[in-house]
Amino acid sequence: MASAKRKARRPRPAPPPWLGSWLRSARGKKHQSEIAKVLGWDVSRVCRVELGRLTFDAGELPKVLDAYGLTPRQFELELARAA
Repeated sequence: MASAKRKARRPRPAPPPWLGSWLRSARGKKHQSEIAKVLGWDVSRVCRVELGRLTFDAGELPKVLDAYGLTPRQFELELARAA
């Protein structure tokens, strides 16, 4: 019998506690479906990110910020404020 090799998942670091609510407030009147479409994600993933239950890869940050209408500078300022 051949056993299937499973790729071990490395746990992702927990997102900063403020990230989800910050993104949610920045979304404004946009619907989560609009954000999901831009990012190529499911709406449920957007929801989980905004609730702080899921994170994303750091390489995705510029695209996420752009989808929410935020700049890297705004993120840096929020990061410094939260520290």
